[in-house]
Amino acid sequence: MSRIPRRTIVSRRRVGTVMALATMFSLFGALVMNSPLQAAGRRCPEERTAHSRPSTPFIGTFVNRRADVVRIYWINQRGARIFYFELAPGWSRSQSTYQKHPWVATDSWENCIRIGYFNSYTPEFSIDYY
Repeated sequence: MSRIPRRTIVSRRRVGTVMALATMFSLFGALVMNSPLQAAGRRCPEERTAHSRPSTPFIGTFVNRRADVVRIYWINQRGARIFYFELAPGWSRSQSTYQKHPWVATDSWENCIRIGYFNSYTPEFSIDYY
């Protein structure tokens, strides 16, 4: 009968423990990142009453003047956020919309940066530093 050196057994136990811990932490991280609390983020105070209303068609431009990516959401008729696109730092994008439809810009953690509307006086939705 061949004998397994004690050093080999200890090494296999350590590897098994490390693998189990790594799996546990990755599962915990996935649960935290996908939790409703994480996804909800901080809302703008105006978001509580904002909703889209029938109005005039319009083409507006979103401009990201921040150093990080922003996420753009349309607020539908029920007041819920509907994800549209991400905007890289320094980029802009035109979007067909309506004048009385609210839009929200958030950071990557879904925290509100700005809420606003397009109209003939403000054809640009600028997301600035502050």
